[in-house]
Amino acid sequence: MSSDLYQEAAVAALQAGQPNVAASLRAESLQQPPLQPFPDPWLAALRAFDVSGGVDSTTADQLRGQGRLSEAATRLAALARRFPDRSRPALNLALARRDQGQLEQALDDLQKLAERFPTDPLVHFHLAVTLAQLGRQDAATSSLHTCLQIKPDYGLARSALADLLAAGGRLSEALSEAERAVADSPSELWVHFGQVRLLLAGGQLSRARTVLDQAASLPAAGGAGEQAELRRLLEDLEAADRGSQGGAK
Repeated sequence: MSSDLYQEAAVAALQAGQPNVAASLRAESLQQPPLQPFPDPWLAALRAFDVSGGVDSTTADQLRGQGRLSEAATRLAALARRFPDRSRPALNLALARRDQGQLEQALDDLQKLAERFPTDPLVHFHLAVTLAQLGRQDAATSSLHTCLQIKPDYGLARSALADLLAAGGRLSEALSEAERAVADSPSELWVHFGQVRLLLAGGQLSRARTVLDQAASLPAAGGAGEQAELRRLLEDLEAADRGSQGGAK
């Protein structure tokens, strides 16, 4: 261990928002004997890893969450240039552009990413979502099939495929895909929501109520957005139920 290594670790701790740890490591560095001319493989590895990349990525995610999309895109663009061998910085940059409404630019970025990282299911999933937003349903469906070939148990991607099938009038196939999506990702709340919407579209109100009750009991159901969606689906279910009873009369 060298004083330089302690100092590098202190910088990393400070960047990660741990000032007390940074102060302790800095104090420890001062207790080390003067650095002798010998190789320090740990120090070289730490500098090669460049911990600021992880910190910048976290900061960019926080900026996106705060709606500061332009700042997030700027930071992510720098990360993508620094780490061209990683898919996530460039993917997050594409998503930030999509959030800003730059759909064509986001699509171009995602298509290039899919060529560079052909086995990354998350890239193909977001490529499909962006294609669907642009109204290119057939291409979106193709991208989802590619995604599911790579990761067959990707519930959210299968749920998106179910939505596309339903939009194309293939409700029976959509319901089958939605059922499998829930089986693959039982803890993913929005997959359950997707199944409920399709069951409502198919008039399967009793089954829809059962799935909605199950979804409401999941730990993830406590979020504000999730609660709002639960209320919307319950209102839709009650309206469909009233309509069904009225029709029976």
